[in-house]
Amino acid sequence: MRALPLFLKTWRLGALLPFGALLPLAVLAACGGGGSSSGCGGNCTVPPFHTPPVNISKVFTPSSILPGATSTLSITLANTNTASSALTGVALSDSLPAGITTAGTPNATTTCTAGTVTAAAGSGTVSLSGASLAAGASCTISVNVTGATAGSYTNTIPASALTSTQGISNTAPATATLTIPNAPNVALSKSFLPNTIPQNGTSTLTISVANTAAGAVALSGLSLTDTLPASVVIASTPSAATTCGAGAVSAVAGGTSFRLSAGSVVSGATCTISVNVTGATAGAYTNTIPASALTSTQGATNTAPATALLTITPPIVGLSCSQGAGSIVLGPALAPFALLAGSTITNVGNTLVTFAPGAVTGGVNDDLIGVSPGSAVTGFYPPGADTDGPNAIYAAGYNPNAAVPAAAQVALIAAYNTAAGRPSTATVAGDLGGQTLGPGVYTSASTLAIAGGNLTLDGGGNAQSVFIFQVGSSLTTVLNGSAGGNVILTNGASACNIYWVIGTAGTGSATLGGATFFGDIFARDSITINAPTFTGRALARTAAVTIPVAGGSLITNPGGQ
Repeated sequence: MRALPLFLKTWRLGALLPFGALLPLAVLAACGGGGSSSGCGGNCTVPPFHTPPVNISKVFTPSSILPGATSTLSITLANTNTASSALTGVALSDSLPAGITTAGTPNATTTCTAGTVTAAAGSGTVSLSGASLAAGASCTISVNVTGATAGSYTNTIPASALTSTQGISNTAPATATLTIPNAPNVALSKSFLPNTIPQNGTSTLTISVANTAAGAVALSGLSLTDTLPASVVIASTPSAATTCGAGAVSAVAGGTSFRLSAGSVVSGATCTISVNVTGATAGAYTNTIPASALTSTQGATNTAPATALLTITPPIVGLSCSQGAGSIVLGPALAPFALLAGSTITNVGNTLVTFAPGAVTGGVNDDLIGVSPGSAVTGFYPPGADTDGPNAIYAAGYNPNAAVPAAAQVALIAAYNTAAGRPSTATVAGDLGGQTLGPGVYTSASTLAIAGGNLTLDGGGNAQSVFIFQVGSSLTTVLNGSAGGNVILTNGASACNIYWVIGTAGTGSATLGGATFFGDIFARDSITINAPTFTGRALARTAAVTIPVAGGSLITNPGGQ
């Protein structure tokens, strides 16, 4: 029997051959290609054709970034077919995991011949189209990506995602992981300004968010709740505000907490949240924000608590003002001033300058601060404050109307001379501590002190009783606990009818070191207030008024004309 022609043979498919490979002649001969088919029994088994896949790999560089930073995603395509022609029409789409997007500047590129990469800024997809890839060759696609939220993000290109004109694809998935750790933590601090207020007074609570740690990144989604201590509530006019980006502060009058939401702060910066608070019960109140109270999209928080102390003082005795013929007339230019100096006014702590109820002169609240002929006031805003705000301070950088404190200085000279010229009713000397004095004009040729005990001024039941102290050189009060260095008022004595005229014999200054002091001080030279509570006016003709007490002082103008 003659052998069948080769093209009439039956071929059985066995092991795979590479795409485009030729059948070996030995196989053909064995199957009768040269004449006999006895070795195959008329049938031959030969391997079928096989097309090798495209291998895909990917990597993030770096594989870990801080929130908001950038990593480069690189995708490598490798044509493992070394025997055939190039692949054409190569296309691929990579969907990024939720939370990861292309960066604001994607810098999308490819080394795949004729390929086009599509990666819009802020999108979640990277695509390649129209590329060709030679046999045995490889190429890459790269794009910058970013993420704002801490977490671990796995990016996978599934099997068969790649397409080509030749129908060749990837048989295995490609995976890479990008890690975004929590951002560096922030530092919280807080303060009350002033930190001492009378009952039902108002203080501004300010919280600072410092995003200044090494490696800090921009933070968004800032959220923080501050719960006030018992007896402290949001003031009737909360004036809630924040500098933390477009964040919002929720603070309801009478409420016991307030909240920041959707805040933001750039790296290396500090933002603030502020709200007015008040309290009706005297006491010391500690306000604490615990660690980890602040949250952010980037995972940053506060690792340490933030604490501030607010002191609410009981009503001050002697604020009710009733004046008669014996009172010194200050006049409308001088009466509104609580602090007046010839050279400078310097404050250190959380001082509050305010006025007694009804202490209003010509429509102006009696809490003004000013210097003339000097112009420098330091230590206010921050840390010191005035009930009527910065505009109540007449100095460079505040209210520039120099005529107002200049007129007050002219009126001060007149008031000083009037008080110094009153006829003396008694001579005093040395330490007045431990004494009780009634109304009168008390004269000292040199210095006076209140140190060994408290000085009690007894009004004798007369609300218009007047006390004038004419001091030749200096007045000094020395703190000795509650038992010394303080001025105590009783039986109707009022701060608005007490006058301390310092320097009647030449130069003279007052230094207040006790805890409480009452009365208007007319000093030829300087006044230093270390008293935490000073109810009166500090009026210095030629030199400075200084408030060096670290915790600040509550200075209240008692009123009177």
